[in-house]
Amino acid sequence: MPLIRSQDFEGQSVGEAPEGWIVDPTGSATIQNDPETGSPNGKVVRMQHGTEFMGCTYTLPNNVSAGKVRLRCYMRGTVHGTESHYHFSVNAHSDSARVASLSMDSDGNWYYTDADSGFNLIGPYEDDCWYVVELHVDVDAGTYDVWIDGEREVAGASWENDEDHVHSACFYCSQTKTGHFDNVGISSQDNQADAPERICLATGYAGDGALTDSVRPDGSSPDRYNESFDDANVLCDSLNRPWRSQDISDGIHALDLDLGEAASPGLLAILGHNLADMVTGSFEMLLKAKASQSQSWSTPDFEIDLTANKEEPIVLAWIPRDTGYRYWRIHLHGSGISGIDSYRIGRVILTAFFTPAYNFEAAYRWGWEDPSVASRAEGGALIALEKPKYRAVRFSFRDMEIDDQETLLEMFHGSGRTATWLICFDPSEHPVDRSLYGNVEANRLEIDRGIGDLGDVSLKMKEIVR
Repeated sequence: MPLIRSQDFEGQSVGEAPEGWIVDPTGSATIQNDPETGSPNGKVVRMQHGTEFMGCTYTLPNNVSAGKVRLRCYMRGTVHGTESHYHFSVNAHSDSARVASLSMDSDGNWYYTDADSGFNLIGPYEDDCWYVVELHVDVDAGTYDVWIDGEREVAGASWENDEDHVHSACFYCSQTKTGHFDNVGISSQDNQADAPERICLATGYAGDGALTDSVRPDGSSPDRYNESFDDANVLCDSLNRPWRSQDISDGIHALDLDLGEAASPGLLAILGHNLADMVTGSFEMLLKAKASQSQSWSTPDFEIDLTANKEEPIVLAWIPRDTGYRYWRIHLHGSGISGIDSYRIGRVILTAFFTPAYNFEAAYRWGWEDPSVASRAEGGALIALEKPKYRAVRFSFRDMEIDDQETLLEMFHGSGRTATWLICFDPSEHPVDRSLYGNVEANRLEIDRGIGDLGDVSLKMKEIVR
């Protein structure tokens, strides 16, 4: 998601109020050094003030009335005691009412609120221990999820009010209690990027380079990981030589694939995978990107959940262009899976795509080709060497403007027949079944130009068999 606010408070002096936040009452929230001995966190916000209830609020630049909001922070509370209603909490608010809430209560437990079921128990926390918490708010659905230390503890909790937007992020702390928060990240995505209405072409993939990293939930590495995850598999055009995981027979496995640098990509595609076979247990796949030299993935600037697309033969995601996001990663997490010994991904494409301007006419011819070699023996019996069938498409542009011609010529010059192309016909309506991953058949590209340098173009592509 595009980042609204990222704040670690390191640039402020001890004793100051947190910059950009409304503190009520004044002085109840100030910058302090992390009380944890030897902590790498540095400066944090400490909330403590006599006998009054205190609040610390950051107002979003604009109300988010559609899409999703993600609030992430570190929380550390000292609220455990005899008073059952005292708490330290983080909330997403509308103008005047709570939308989503997670509390460290004085009985030593986490709680969340739900419009239907009220105040709900999650489980115990430890005093004076840092936790990473997230509220993922779906504004359109009026629900939210709660994550604690990377685990989703609550899914689909309903809002406590009938309003239809998120206005602010808030921390509250009861009187006589102490709470600390740090490393706040607030992101929002009003809507995901729309697919182009008509054809798009991509080649010369920016995200080809891949560095892999994998950890189990307990922080250990899977056996044989370094041997099994060959970066070259991501670059290989043969979808029969897949990038793959190992050691998921234990039922839980988290994998991360770093795609390196890709400036302003508009398209993500995953081909030759077996994710549709993950039919039992839970499966989640996230694309995360962060515009940061440090490549910190704990607070990504942009995030897309592709779980719903895992059964498609080609997983496609459209990314807002000109965002400046620099480093990219794919995250996979599986649990409760049976009968599958590895994740498999044949190729990952992350790049900008080309869509010709709208003053042209496009047409294409689609069909299957069978390259099998067949011959007759003397007795008339048919002898055949069977080869995999593949799809082929011939497409043409009529009256393409000269700027688009030059772009297409440049793509062909840079890739030609030696590199693969991804072509999507009618991607907004048919994102998968009219998408083809393959090679240009012709060894040259010719454009017939006419009046005003408008030109007619024709290309033929052959699918790489999956």
